[in-house]
Amino acid sequence: MTRRMKPVHTWEKSKAMMLGADCSHCPYYNEPGPVLDGPVLERFQDVELIVVGEAPGSEEVRPGGAFRPLIGQSGRLLNAALEQTAWKRETTYCTNALLCKPSGKAGEGLSDDALRCCRPRLVNELAQVHKYNPEAKLVGMGGTALAALLGHPPEEGIKATRGRWLLSEAGPEGPLWFLASYHPAFILRNPAQCKDMLDDLTKAHQEPIINTWEPTYEVVQQVEDLIYPKAGEVIAADLETSQVKYREDVILCLALCYSSQPDHVYIVPGSLMYDTRDSDVWWQFWSRPDVEFVGHNFKFDQKFMMYQLGWKPRCDFDTMLAHYCLEERKGTHDLKSLIQFNFDVPNYEHQMIKPHLHGANPDYSLVPKDVLYKYAAMDVAYTLKLKVLLEQQLREQGLYDTPFRSIIMPLSETAVQVELNGMYIDMGRVNAAYTYFDEALKSLYATIQYNVQDLLPELFLPAADPRPDRGVEPDNAQISRPGTVETGVDTGTTEPPDAAGVGEAARQEPDFGQNREKVGSGPE
Repeated sequence: MTRRMKPVHTWEKSKAMMLGADCSHCPYYNEPGPVLDGPVLERFQDVELIVVGEAPGSEEVRPGGAFRPLIGQSGRLLNAALEQTAWKRETTYCTNALLCKPSGKAGEGLSDDALRCCRPRLVNELAQVHKYNPEAKLVGMGGTALAALLGHPPEEGIKATRGRWLLSEAGPEGPLWFLASYHPAFILRNPAQCKDMLDDLTKAHQEPIINTWEPTYEVVQQVEDLIYPKAGEVIAADLETSQVKYREDVILCLALCYSSQPDHVYIVPGSLMYDTRDSDVWWQFWSRPDVEFVGHNFKFDQKFMMYQLGWKPRCDFDTMLAHYCLEERKGTHDLKSLIQFNFDVPNYEHQMIKPHLHGANPDYSLVPKDVLYKYAAMDVAYTLKLKVLLEQQLREQGLYDTPFRSIIMPLSETAVQVELNGMYIDMGRVNAAYTYFDEALKSLYATIQYNVQDLLPELFLPAADPRPDRGVEPDNAQISRPGTVETGVDTGTTEPPDAAGVGEAARQEPDFGQNREKVGSGPE
């Protein structure tokens, strides 16, 4: 049975068709659309920022509502974000990639046909605004806005694209730069990402800069071709491997970039690294006390080189850990994201590497060597640039000496040894600690239960018997006052747990000869 279409052909849809939209072929044509109630801005020349959202929400299409995209909860969040980032809503022109509210359930993807039908309207709408103020900045919020502005589904999702300047064909006189960011509705569901949206709106004040810089590189034929490091030299290092398992997979190459030559990279092929005749040279190379070594998540590289080559590579500054020290949120620390956001570099990994990789476990050994070497050169050269930037930020925030240099970096070296060799733990203490805290938690639960009964006694009243002929029998079971509970732990005492141990058993000296087990990933 086909649903009877109820035409909702508002004046605004007529206007959309005049702007070039192909509404008659849009699957959402008979869905509610916004009602026109005057222009958002009296004069387009006042516009400083253009925001393109995704599609109207319920507030935008309710009867008698005003045609003002991005209102309701998302709009209030956007207003607050604009205020915090020195933009004004009064000089911000908001529109949507789609004019009408999509049909279907929440969370379902938007129709590609609808985007194609509505995009001419969006292009002409942006052209009208830019006609009066060509200097207005453009921000696309959400994956749908990204697809509408690009004119095609994005090769990467909004997570990998946000914070980058991209080219749209929606400009009145050719391509138009816009900045990708999250939609406020996404932020409402993921509050931890709010800082990303604020960073993007702050960045929108800047002029679009697309960095096309690339370092040169040379492939080292023998170790002696490497330049001997000068005193005070900073060297960034990056390893490329076939996959991620340091006990099974193969080292493909090592990229090195010196601070004295930041535009040039040395590529050491894996075959040269496996040559045991150069072991002493590499030991001397990594042990230089007057040289600072830099890497990104270098613990990964260290495990490969230590396990497979017997080297002991050193890392004095890890850019991933430095960014963790500055920003603790998950999902923000990978090298490509940091490079793209801080240096406005297109995603060269997607362009160079992805076409050669297939399947869930891609093998980098399938990538042509010239492509792989260029990719490795880009990684290590930008790692060196990133180090300069992050070190400055750490010093400005007073985090460089403590905790970064004195705590975090030494712990990273310890973590490498633990992951390689494993570690011994006293199972007696572990079991004693488990028992102690398990009983303590049960004790606390009993105390909380008693206190809740005092505060909210109605929650503990006996339920009425659905059979009235039987009446209601009182429930004599009572929650006892804190004291000795079934766990055997005295909950009436106020004595805190022993901070130096976890009960008498946990305070005993461990028997390392008889009661220990080895855990970790070390060799058996």
